[in-house]
Amino acid sequence: MRSSLWKTICAAAMCAPLVAAAQQQPSDYKREKRWADQIVPQIVAGEPVWLEAPRTEKFLGIYTEAKNAKSAIILAHGLGVHPDFGLIGELRTRLADAGYTTLSIQMPILAADAPAARYPVLFWEADARFAAAMTHLRRKRYQKIVLLSHSMGSRMANHYVGAHPQVPLAGWISLSISSGEYAPIKRISFRSSTSTRKTTSTPCCKARRSAPPCSSACAVRARAWCSRPITFSRRRKRSSCC
Repeated sequence: MRSSLWKTICAAAMCAPLVAAAQQQPSDYKREKRWADQIVPQIVAGEPVWLEAPRTEKFLGIYTEAKNAKSAIILAHGLGVHPDFGLIGELRTRLADAGYTTLSIQMPILAADAPAARYPVLFWEADARFAAAMTHLRRKRYQKIVLLSHSMGSRMANHYVGAHPQVPLAGWISLSISSGEYAPIKRISFRSSTSTRKTTSTPCCKARRSAPPCSSACAVRARAWCSRPITFSRRRKRSSCC
């Protein structure tokens, strides 16, 4: 009996690294390069930067510096695209026009036909890329940094913030979140330039419909966004959490 139990324990120990490896895959770097080759020559506002993170290849970021900006924003795009795509591509320039320095980063991606259900194998690399973006902005002397994410980028941001509750972010704004398992977040320490405040965080888009704009805790450090008008179309609209 003891011999059988010992064999079972040894087999489990030998299989553990294989299971862990199956839960982590690298990004499709060749596809990232094709995206970069396509969009970099077309960048008008901002400049391409190549960031480094542990255990990954260099990845593209689009850095758009705002004059006299006191805060910076990391932008994370949705499933399988690039840092200048759609909503995120629009926000990175419009927010810079509004006085916020932006860094839109290439999130890890899979093959074009890969379903969203497979993307959690990339979350470890997304964590490393968020950390690299934070480092880049802090080297630029930005102390107040906000993370703004969309769709699959929000699932990746959820994983990053949930796994690193002490990450020195001033706030996290999720513009919708794609379907799939949502990692619970109990307490996060969002930091401003003068103080640190802990709060129970609930994503804005998960908040009750009856709640007034910016009442959910995830917007505590981002209320300035909700009171400052930003032009996203011909009409001036107030920015909101969602």
